[in-house]
Amino acid sequence: MKIINNGKGDDTGNDDEDVLTGTVPAVGSTYEGCYVLVVTDRGSYSEILLLSPNQKKVLDGGETKEEAMSKIEGAIPTCAVEGINGWRIMTLEEAHIFYDSHAPNKKGDKENRYLATENGTLKPYTFGSSSVTPAQSFAATDLLRPVTIIKIKNL
Repeated sequence: MKIINNGKGDDTGNDDEDVLTGTVPAVGSTYEGCYVLVVTDRGSYSEILLLSPNQKKVLDGGETKEEAMSKIEGAIPTCAVEGINGWRIMTLEEAHIFYDSHAPNKKGDKENRYLATENGTLKPYTFGSSSVTPAQSFAATDLLRPVTIIKIKNL
């Protein structure tokens, strides 16, 4: 199945080629191997925020925002799921959703650091035992775990 998505998540859904037909997955389930973080009913279709099952360390630590963004943009395809388009860095709002979810590989006995954007600016965030907090600088432990939005027609 080919999944088409512009990755913007902001259009009206009137373009039939961007909207899939099928069963809308539930939050917390998986869809094509991706974790379903959010399902938003838009009337004739639902937007589904998917979290890639793949994550990767892509930085050496100490990169500037521009250097980090370049490396991350180059690495997104290596974390993508075949047949699903529009993968991107999660936003800070999405990072909080991810943190609050029961998605695999995000919290354990130690803190994890994930990359997200806030107001279009790339930043590292620490997923600690009780919250998501900004980190001071990029580190080799920062993880890229992309997200995308797909649309499925409500039946």
